[in-house]
Amino acid sequence: MVSSNAKLLFRLGLATSLASICFSAYILARAQTGPEWEVPVAVVEELRTIPRIAIALAIVAAGFYFWQSKLAVLGNLARSKSLVILLIAFALPFVVWVLEPEQWPFQYEMLSFFASILMIPVWLVCVLLFWLVGFRRLASR
Repeated sequence: MVSSNAKLLFRLGLATSLASICFSAYILARAQTGPEWEVPVAVVEELRTIPRIAIALAIVAAGFYFWQSKLAVLGNLARSKSLVILLIAFALPFVVWVLEPEQWPFQYEMLSFFASILMIPVWLVCVLLFWLVGFRRLASR
């Protein structure tokens, strides 16, 4: 039997990981907006702050992940899914820093187009994953 504290920590860790992914998808889409001849100042400021927020959320999610794993075993499938989501949450902000998405509208038009429409599907998938992994998987235990 899994304790309610372990379930709560698992759900909090999963939610913060998915929030980090949503922030990264938001800034990737936001960096594609603006006039064709320049990158707006607001986007540049967000490109500095939002990846830091996403990394902080991923660190908090890692803390929840390791803390709940000491309390109880949730099952290998739920933990492996949560670990994959956590690794994606750590990787995406670094992708934003390294690949400079604010330059994509000028250099890679097709990549810019996909990045601009990517935000809504990513958010929907994150909500679906939170429901399927956080509630349905744990409800069967």
